[in-house]
Amino acid sequence: MKCAILRPTANGTQVIKFEDPVTCNAAEQSGDTVIYYGFDYDLAAETITNTAGVKRKFLGDAKFTTSNVGGTFGGIPTGTTINDLTAVAVDCAIASVPIAFPADLIQASDGKIYKMNQARTAWEDFSQDISAEDITHTALLAKIAASTLIPGTYYKITDYASVHTIPNTTDTNTPTAEPLIVLAIAVNKLSPIAYSPTYPQDVIYYEVTNDQTKVPGCTKGYVSRRVDTIKNIDISFDFRAVKFRRWKLVTPSTWNSGTTYAAKDVVTYSGVVYISLVGTNLNNAPGDTLDKWQRVASST
Repeated sequence: MKCAILRPTANGTQVIKFEDPVTCNAAEQSGDTVIYYGFDYDLAAETITNTAGVKRKFLGDAKFTTSNVGGTFGGIPTGTTINDLTAVAVDCAIASVPIAFPADLIQASDGKIYKMNQARTAWEDFSQDISAEDITHTALLAKIAASTLIPGTYYKITDYASVHTIPNTTDTNTPTAEPLIVLAIAVNKLSPIAYSPTYPQDVIYYEVTNDQTKVPGCTKGYVSRRVDTIKNIDISFDFRAVKFRRWKLVTPSTWNSGTTYAAKDVVTYSGVVYISLVGTNLNNAPGDTLDKWQRVASST
């Protein structure tokens, strides 16, 4: 098992690299957060002290190889995965309970994103390009279905684009491709956090499957949340790619029961502006047929 210390400073969060828990124990200070990482944790074989004021967290999808019944971290049976733990990280001077893992992301307040390297031996600035296997979205889905992902491997989805149906329309927006880097945490599972070499300051929550109820029109999976850590923008969709349509209204004519309206034709009816939702729209009075007309605004 390896560990590293995150220490608050006047200019942000300093990430201090260490090789083993013993070295961490000797260097940690009250107020630090100590992150333990590695594929397997043998708690009985590790020396982990209880420095007051230190938050201890585990990282990743590792398992405990040795039971720790009655030990520092409470009763944790052999084979328990980090993901199974539900308790929040606690001050070790306050209580003795299982400690939950944080996300695979380590973020400093200066906007930089730090990530555990593939060897799980050190932290690196993720704004720098990392080694990742190029793959298409279709090929990635095939690996997930076949359970042939390699845990700990980064995959770059080379053809990812936030394709979507423009809200309140039937039109599809296909933005410029933005490759995303994802991390395999099991043979058929990805970390929910993805990264963009184009916008290295962004934290991206990515779902690889296409869910039309979440993002209509998506074809390469979808972004459910995107955070710009420099400008402190946190939006529950891909704000860099999703488009919304703005309508420019000319002076509309008054609705006439004898006129056949095409989709997107605009009329006024009883002082209200409506837009036709369908083609061959004949003798359907706005306000009475909500499936044929959408209210846009008052004309007064």
